[in-house]
Amino acid sequence: MKKRKKTRPKISKPQTSKSEVSIFTIVFFLLSLLLTYVIVLKGLEYNKRLFTWSFIALFLGLLLESYFIFRNLNSILKCFTISFFVSLFTFLPEKRERIYNFQNHIELWPYFFLISFIIGIIILKQKEITSRQTEGTTLLQSIALLYWLVDYKIFDNIDFPKVLFLVIAIGAILFSLINALTKINLGKSNRLFLSIWSSFVLMCFAVDNIIRVFSNGDIDQQNSLMTSIEVAIQYFFVGISSVYVVQNIYMLLAFLPEKNTKYKQTLYNAKKMHLDRYSNLQVSTRHTLLCICYCAILFVLNSIYNFIPRHTMIWVVIVTFPILLQIVKWARQKNNS
Repeated sequence: MKKRKKTRPKISKPQTSKSEVSIFTIVFFLLSLLLTYVIVLKGLEYNKRLFTWSFIALFLGLLLESYFIFRNLNSILKCFTISFFVSLFTFLPEKRERIYNFQNHIELWPYFFLISFIIGIIILKQKEITSRQTEGTTLLQSIALLYWLVDYKIFDNIDFPKVLFLVIAIGAILFSLINALTKINLGKSNRLFLSIWSSFVLMCFAVDNIIRVFSNGDIDQQNSLMTSIEVAIQYFFVGISSVYVVQNIYMLLAFLPEKNTKYKQTLYNAKKMHLDRYSNLQVSTRHTLLCICYCAILFVLNSIYNFIPRHTMIWVVIVTFPILLQIVKWARQKNNS
């Protein structure tokens, strides 16, 4: 009889889960913190406070949103570390800078780091942050834009540029309303237009929101504690929405011609980006009517009683309506079961 060969049991190598933080990441993260400490000390020599309370609130909002995007501490730290070292390019002298002014560079560095971190998130998680758009979300944004125009009193002192803008805006709002209320087939042309329109509306809201929030000044410059808390919350929400704002602006800029690339290819890529994110599913008429009623009630009440600033109310409605819709769906399913 043949002797059986003894097989040695395979020793499995210890596997590290994706959620674990690698030593390499920890070392570079600690190095970035050490360099940050050195930069802050250097800023104090010039009587410059690099990290204001407003910047901290803004960054905390971005950091919280990055957690929901990555769901992985190791990935967040990697993105943070890479963005930090990229931001150090701020300290390189400019071509036309004959006399190196360290003070100017150190003032720009925190914001350059913030932008680097946002771009890093977009590059690594572009699919996750490209939110799925539907007829309902576009209608919600269109109604919010109508409130934005009325509250801005854009209909006063009408001139030709305003008329041109209003014709385009009202036409797009009616188009989104008709699509949401009827069963018109969502072909490529309709989805492309609605996606571009959605990006444009969100860009308008974002620019208005950023201007209004930053015009408040720093948090510790406010007259009362309640005002400071209100301003801090506004900065925090700017941080949360910053990734999606930059992504929507990028989706609009994607239509611009690129160097050494045929515009036909650029146009194809931009169209594909918008079509891929827009759903061809029809929205329920009940949900459409609920959206109209919800927006109308909150926007009209805020116009009369001025509970919160316009830009804040718009983002409150955009964020809370999907939550309300999920509650309605859950309640209906519970009743049917």
